[in-house]
Amino acid sequence: STDIITLFDVNGQFIYLSPSVERVLGYRPEELRGTSIFRKLHRDDRVPAREIMRRALIRGGDISFELRIRHKDGSWRILDTVGRNLLDDPHVGAIVFNSRDITERRAIETERSQLAKAVEQATESIVISDVAGRIIYVNSAFEKVSGYAREEVLGQNARILKSGEQPPDYYREMWSVLLAGDPWVGRFKNRRKNGTLYEEECAISPIKDASGRVINFVAVKRDITKEVELEERLRQAQKLEAVGRLASGIAHDFNNLLAGIRGFGELISQEAENCPKLKDYSSEIIRAASRAADLTSQLLAFARKGNFLSVPLDVHAAIGEVTAILQHTIDRRIEIQTDLHAAHCFVKGDPSQIQSAILNLSVNARDAMPDGGTLILATRNVYPDYDFCRRHSLERGPGEYLAITVSDTGVGIDEKILDHIFDPFFTTKEQGQGTGLGLAGVYGCVRSHSGSVEVVSNVGEGSAFTLYFPVLETMALPSASEIAEIKVDGRERILLVDDEEVVRNLAERMLTKAGYQVITCADGAEAVQLYRTAINAIDLVLLDMMMPKMNGRDTFAALKKFNPNVKVLIMSGFSDQDVQEFLREGILGYIAKPFQMRAFLVKVREALDLKFKIRQY
Repeated sequence: STDIITLFDVNGQFIYLSPSVERVLGYRPEELRGTSIFRKLHRDDRVPAREIMRRALIRGGDISFELRIRHKDGSWRILDTVGRNLLDDPHVGAIVFNSRDITERRAIETERSQLAKAVEQATESIVISDVAGRIIYVNSAFEKVSGYAREEVLGQNARILKSGEQPPDYYREMWSVLLAGDPWVGRFKNRRKNGTLYEEECAISPIKDASGRVINFVAVKRDITKEVELEERLRQAQKLEAVGRLASGIAHDFNNLLAGIRGFGELISQEAENCPKLKDYSSEIIRAASRAADLTSQLLAFARKGNFLSVPLDVHAAIGEVTAILQHTIDRRIEIQTDLHAAHCFVKGDPSQIQSAILNLSVNARDAMPDGGTLILATRNVYPDYDFCRRHSLERGPGEYLAITVSDTGVGIDEKILDHIFDPFFTTKEQGQGTGLGLAGVYGCVRSHSGSVEVVSNVGEGSAFTLYFPVLETMALPSASEIAEIKVDGRERILLVDDEEVVRNLAERMLTKAGYQVITCADGAEAVQLYRTAINAIDLVLLDMMMPKMNGRDTFAALKKFNPNVKVLIMSGFSDQDVQEFLREGILGYIAKPFQMRAFLVKVREALDLKFKIRQY
């Protein structure tokens, strides 16, 4: 017999062992004869084995059990054992056991059980189908992801999940690979039971029989919907960042040209007091230049390099001003509602940018409701968690934010263009009716204020734009009532440094007209030489930030070596991080290009009088 035949006495001692014991347990029969079986059993099986032996002695009949017994090499073998009490039989006089080694079978069963548990409890969806694509098994993860219960899909073709987003050729190529016996890896955009779409990464492997014929397919799928959304947000952010760099470069150069156009227009206007026609012409030049400067400002706001102020702003007051403007300009068929529930409504930033962002969104909402509707401006305080901040790129992280929502009941936005609405110059309006910079400016505004913008829209149901800004403790806004009273003339000597000839000529004429003595130069190296030779004669340095050879930062550092208390105003087409660092390093302030004549002269006068440092514009 290939099984082990053993006879025991009432104490469990071996009376007889068949020769097969050596093949199964490594012992020769004579090595075990006369010893107790309990000495060879696993300690956890000894008590159960004694109980079974006791029942066999009392009741008689057949008994069946499994036990673990030590092999001669020290390993454990599992024996499936059937026994009978034949003590009363005069031909036997013992308890007889027939034991079969099932160690390998139990190992296989254990492995299969573990595999089954792993498959069932895996976080990835696992689907097994036949060669025709009919589903014969799904695990629990599949039910959670797809929304289908197991019994709903068993026997169904896997195409029950198809969304129609992939072309037929995509599936034909997949099936050609699988039916050839090769694995396939790709992505599906599938549809859940509730109709929503989800994206998953899928690896399908053929299952073959002994002859190599494909008999089944097993698919391991991972829901990557959130990852795809984050990837898309990252791509969008990178694209906008690239466009922003291009826009900032163009806008910076354009600002220098606008400074000359608007500035010389103001000079003409002042000289033409007795010539109404010339004064009208100059006014049109100034108006057109101002409009161009506004467009440039929107580009720079998008690029997060606009002229940026950092003062406390009461958003509720700003919304009140926007509402007042809209009530005089908006179609009366549109009802304006405000729902201002934010307990903390102060943020720190540029009032004109934030108010412009709210106004831009309101105007877009108006345009989305040509036949009338409802425009709602609402605020609330929110406390986003880490995951929300990561998904919305909120640089400040978790904390208290002010959420400003501008919603309408208009036509809504098609899902196909939602990814492009913040692109500069992208517009759905007819030619001549929009610049495509409104939403780009909104995006730039919130990003430059460490905030974020969220859009929810459905075609035919309206849109809702929510802006998130970090909350600031309530503060009083600085008063600017004294600005108009500040004198703008003087007799001091000013060193003017700018590589743009048109800006240099304009600033020189404005300063000279106000009575100042002006020395000009076109680069930083020349400015350093002039300052070193005339250090006691120069009262103020006007320094352009962006210059070739030696930029404003390096020039400022060189000037400070000769005079640590040198008075410097930076002139810039945008205020990026460099300007903020300049403010910390000791410059008195900066003048934004293109500048208006009086504002320019006021800042020069305040710098000379050392008042500029206590005022922010």
